[in-house]
Amino acid sequence: MTSAEYESILTRFSHSLNAGLWNEAEIAAQRLIATRPDLALSWKALGTALLRSGNIEGAISALKEAVNKASDDPEICNNLGIALRSASKPGDAHAYFVRAVELAPSRPEFHFNLGNSYRNRDHFTEAERHYLAALTRRPLHIKAAFNLALVLHETHRSAEAATRLRFCVEHQPDFAEAWATLSLVLRELDDLNAAIDAANRAIEINPALSIAYRSLGFAEYDLGRISAAERHLKRAVELDPTDAESHAFLAVLNYDIGTTDTASDLYSRAAELRPQHLGLLTAKIFFSNYEPNSPPPNPKANVDLHRLRTAIAQKTQDQTAPAESRDVKKLKVGLLSPDFYSHPVGYFLETLLSSLDRKQFDFVGYFLGTKKDSQTNLLSESLTELTDVSHLDPGAVSERIRKDGVQILLELSGMTSSKALQIASYKPAPVQVTWLGYFATTGVEAIDYILGDPYVTPEGEEDHFTERVWRLPQIYCCFSEPRYEVLVGELPALSNGYVTFGSFNNLAKVNDQVVSLWSRVLQAVPGSKLLLKTKALADEGVRGRLRDRFGACGVGAERLILEGPAPRGELLAAYNRVDIGLDPFPYPGGTTTAEALWMGVPVLTRRGDRFLSHVGETMAYNTGQGEWVAADEGEYVAKARAFAADLAALAALRARLRHTVLKSPLYDAPTFAKNLTEALHSIWQFKLPFYSSRDG
Repeated sequence: MTSAEYESILTRFSHSLNAGLWNEAEIAAQRLIATRPDLALSWKALGTALLRSGNIEGAISALKEAVNKASDDPEICNNLGIALRSASKPGDAHAYFVRAVELAPSRPEFHFNLGNSYRNRDHFTEAERHYLAALTRRPLHIKAAFNLALVLHETHRSAEAATRLRFCVEHQPDFAEAWATLSLVLRELDDLNAAIDAANRAIEINPALSIAYRSLGFAEYDLGRISAAERHLKRAVELDPTDAESHAFLAVLNYDIGTTDTASDLYSRAAELRPQHLGLLTAKIFFSNYEPNSPPPNPKANVDLHRLRTAIAQKTQDQTAPAESRDVKKLKVGLLSPDFYSHPVGYFLETLLSSLDRKQFDFVGYFLGTKKDSQTNLLSESLTELTDVSHLDPGAVSERIRKDGVQILLELSGMTSSKALQIASYKPAPVQVTWLGYFATTGVEAIDYILGDPYVTPEGEEDHFTERVWRLPQIYCCFSEPRYEVLVGELPALSNGYVTFGSFNNLAKVNDQVVSLWSRVLQAVPGSKLLLKTKALADEGVRGRLRDRFGACGVGAERLILEGPAPRGELLAAYNRVDIGLDPFPYPGGTTTAEALWMGVPVLTRRGDRFLSHVGETMAYNTGQGEWVAADEGEYVAKARAFAADLAALAALRARLRHTVLKSPLYDAPTFAKNLTEALHSIWQFKLPFYSSRDG
């Protein structure tokens, strides 16, 4: 065949390809190969046609033949990368995208594909660089601008993300996905009305867009309109049954209103849809703790924990920190958390940090979150340095910690932050400890220790953890006295003529077994009432459902006082309307219990079988309230009846309780700081390997 005839076939191939006639394009490409099998161009044509028609394996085979004949052709490399990515071979695909950019750095589409590859690997810094490179070469590359906005959103730079998304909708007003994503970003910027407007605009453009209803549901949720949020999220799931994020948030909403069975099913579905998504996996594990029949604490039997460890291993590579001399008088300790603000972790850290001896430690904080407030400033004053690393990908944060010379890294979030666990998996510090922000094993082998105490981590429960248990001598945490001048009032029952039980825990903890037990308590104490106060109860629909759940257990609506949230000072004052606090299970109160005790309200708790459900016990025993721990549900009801029957004893306890707890290990920051100091120095000097592989 002459050169002219080959060119003629090539022209027909191009026309067919451009017209979307994939079969005709493939036939033409096969003729090219039959004529000149030695030319990379022939195999490139076939690979391109097969790729367009969806024959991915055939495309890979043809394009590999092409790249063998012309390894310096950037289009072949790029197309092979696309084919490999479509075949779920992201690692192989990435190498070809890198090669394409190396060969043709001026091509914006090559930078775009490489940016996508980096983003899928959670290498956000590199992804951003290549999206910017694509936009530099093609300023109106709307897809690159949109994906750059996604990276900015994922790295918590919401204002920058909003700017990019507004650029997208300005130049492409019918870009529904950009409007929906803008809604998500505006929500993070606390511009909830604008977020709702953007979501509604997306729905106007595309009424079948799942993410638009998800965005709308998120904003309604933040406004406390739980029922409306539920309606929109259900619509999102109806439109796209594969939308894992909508399933997950609908699960969160169901946990928030206490319907844990429904929530568990929704999270299971979300995890099935995105089995390698670290955020979904950690959230599923975290929320399972609210369920009465939560998974076994032994990590060997926890399937979700195994999946998480596998997913983390695929995203990180062990970079074990080198052993250092342990003869160090002043340790550099890193605190890794998204919760350096008015959050329970922030409250527990406050007086502790100010009580630690700066001569023995440099405490440096690494902030993964987006919320900052006066508590952030307060904590920052007690740290040597607080660095915002929320915009960095896990590998970059790990490298920063390593370069800073951190010797002990305290991971403060556990399953509440998949990013923190991923960072810890890189092993940026010689010794790594999980503490405070979670109440079970992380399952991360690179984390060496978990801090506990004799009550939350009793002897015999060591197999609940992949980490080694290090017990502090009294209590594993120390609360900070609230900075509010709220006086403890007299026992309200003395003036009310009835006993008021109360719980200010979120409804996620108020599962059906808790409702049943609290109903038995109310029935055992004639005339008593139950005050529940939390965010979800601002919604009338949620209040109605909760009344129905108690009604099914024989408790009328007149026995319930259901209230929405309040600023912290008002919330503390509301304890002056409560005689006896009731702890839920298996997830008892932490901050709520510490605050109730400070307000003179004793809390009745139930003995548990794992770190999480032991938290109520350690707070009770460490504040001299051991008699308020019930062995089982029967004793819980009996104790509630007995305590409610002796108002004189309750009044006397109320009058002295704040003074008692402020001198107790729960609030004694100087003593706790001493215990923690000894623990950290002992851990540093401990003669076991810094890091070892465990099969737990």
